[in-house]
Amino acid sequence: MPFVSIWAQSLNITYSGVVFDNDDHRDTYTEEMLMIAEHLGVLDLKAIITTYQHSEYPEFVEGREEIQKKAEQAGLQVDYALFSGTDQILAIPSSGKIEDTEPIDINGSQFIVSEAKKASPEQPLAILTGGQLTSVANAYLLDSTISDRVIVLGLFGAPEIDYNANLDAWAWTIILAKMKVVSFKFREDNGDFGKAFLQMPSVPKDRLQEVLPRNAFTQWMIDKRHPSQEVLQRDGDGNALATLLSDKYVTDYQRWSFQKIDPDNHHPIMVLDQEGKVYEVLGANKEIGTEAYWQLLTSYAQDH
Repeated sequence: MPFVSIWAQSLNITYSGVVFDNDDHRDTYTEEMLMIAEHLGVLDLKAIITTYQHSEYPEFVEGREEIQKKAEQAGLQVDYALFSGTDQILAIPSSGKIEDTEPIDINGSQFIVSEAKKASPEQPLAILTGGQLTSVANAYLLDSTISDRVIVLGLFGAPEIDYNANLDAWAWTIILAKMKVVSFKFREDNGDFGKAFLQMPSVPKDRLQEVLPRNAFTQWMIDKRHPSQEVLQRDGDGNALATLLSDKYVTDYQRWSFQKIDPDNHHPIMVLDQEGKVYEVLGANKEIGTEAYWQLLTSYAQDH
């Protein structure tokens, strides 16, 4: 079933379903929240993909397999595909032209193409990202006709590059040039964290322990830690999901259009355009995003 938020209505679209593409599974709650939303029938989670070019990639793939098993043990009614994605990045062709880029054989990209073909400009596939953009851009390379059938919402810079985008800068260029995008900037130009990014939903551990019933899946949520970070109290990749869940979460944005590729660095040159396909989120409401998350968590607890 297609679903809609009023934010989506402001874009004049509903969504045919959701794909989540991320790197580390230990430092966010986004995929668990997506699985709970799928279980409750709030949205249609189609797939989760792992994309990361560094040595921890196999650990992240295995970690997501364990999360899926825990969800099954807990009796969550979830039906989504799990893909290993890739640990590669796209190579910039000598011509500097997107259409000359050699695609990679990525299972998650092939799935995006198949689901996007079922979608439409009016009901696109929503792709949420929290890491490098290789698998998503690669889907466009496999079939360019999907460009107006997907919308990419994620934690990466627009119109300027930042950390996640720079993990595969050419993939980022392809997405900004060819797809509809909702972007949360990770870092501002002065190095500070992005203002809208900092409005991520709060997920304090003590409240999780108070609200959630105990099973393999919820205990994983309560216990999960990143080994080199402080105790996880928020969803650092959750801005895009909060955008889907609440019409009031995004409070301010501006729009950009792709003009051309800079031949010196192969980055996209963007221009402000009130009709542009790239939405740069400038403001968001943390309380609204947090409330949307806890409505899901409370509903899940009541369902048990």
